[in-house]
Amino acid sequence: MRTLVFLALAGCAAPAMAPRSTLSSVPVYAADARPADLAALASGRPLVLDFFATWCEGCRDNLAPMNELARVHGGEIFVAGIDVGEDRAVAARFIAREGISYPIYTDPEMRFEDSLGVSALPLVLVVDGGGRIVHRAARLDDATLRVIQDLAPRTAEAR
Repeated sequence: MRTLVFLALAGCAAPAMAPRSTLSSVPVYAADARPADLAALASGRPLVLDFFATWCEGCRDNLAPMNELARVHGGEIFVAGIDVGEDRAVAARFIAREGISYPIYTDPEMRFEDSLGVSALPLVLVVDGGGRIVHRAARLDDATLRVIQDLAPRTAEAR
């Protein structure tokens, strides 16, 4: 009987959220624990979000390219990292140890991540100035950089 009840309940589980096509209004949190609205922080600029967790080995591959993207093109685009499912203190130690120079926000309860249909890490989202998600990739690869260049023509000219 227990097995039947469990199977019945398992069948009622909420389906995985489909990826959204627009940026969510669910807040993330700054280092000082204040809620942050990423669209407002981007001020109409394209937004590049790097979703990661400190335990995610594959996520480390994005750190140096994201640092470089933010350093070179920070005026044309807004680059931010989103540490998911972890406490701010854990994220802060990781940021210091890894030398991350772009802003990092936390999503400790994974509400922002869930609202966007993020189902795997690492993930890079590219959002246009209007808040539409235009590209999803596991890495900051050449295809992702081309999308960013198309959104920020001055970025392409700077190369």
